[in-house]
Amino acid sequence: MSSPSVPVGSICCGLSSRGDGTFHWTLLFPIDGTTAIKLHATNLQGPWKFEKTYQTLETSASATICVIVKIGEMPIDIFDGMCELLGAIPMEIPAVFKDSEKRFSCRVWVKEAWRVMDANNFIKCSDVVALEREMWDLGKEHDPLTITGAPFKFHTAQSSY
Repeated sequence: MSSPSVPVGSICCGLSSRGDGTFHWTLLFPIDGTTAIKLHATNLQGPWKFEKTYQTLETSASATICVIVKIGEMPIDIFDGMCELLGAIPMEIPAVFKDSEKRFSCRVWVKEAWRVMDANNFIKCSDVVALEREMWDLGKEHDPLTITGAPFKFHTAQSSY
C-alpha cells in the first residue's frame, strides 16, 4: 500500500510509533509529494536539543510514522521565521505545563510549539489539551496497524486550524 498524500503548505504534527504504545512527536512541513521538513526535540545523542531534518513520506522509508495530522497551513516563504521561533523554545517544561507534566519530552516540546505557533498566528489552537487528546486518540487507534506495516493515517485536526 502507498502512503496517503499530505498537502504541500500544510503544518502537520506527526506521531511515530515506538512499537510499545508510545510515540515520538514531531512537527512536519511537507515540501513536495514525498518529503517533509521535520522539526522536533530529540535526546538520542545526549541532552535534549532542537533538530531540523528531512523526513521521507514514502511508505517503505516512513514505516514508523503512525499518523500525520494537519493543524494548519502556511506559505513556504514564512517557514524560516517560524523555524527560528520554534528553535528558540527552551528544552524544559514550560511554566504553563508544570502542574501536568513530570518531565520534559518531545510531546511537551510539541505542545509548547503549538502554543508558540498559535500566539504568532501560524495556527489557530486555543485548546492545546484538546489537540493533544485528539493526537493520542488517533495514534492509539492506528498504532496496531502501523506495527503490522500499514502506511500512516492522514487526518485534519478538529481541535486546530
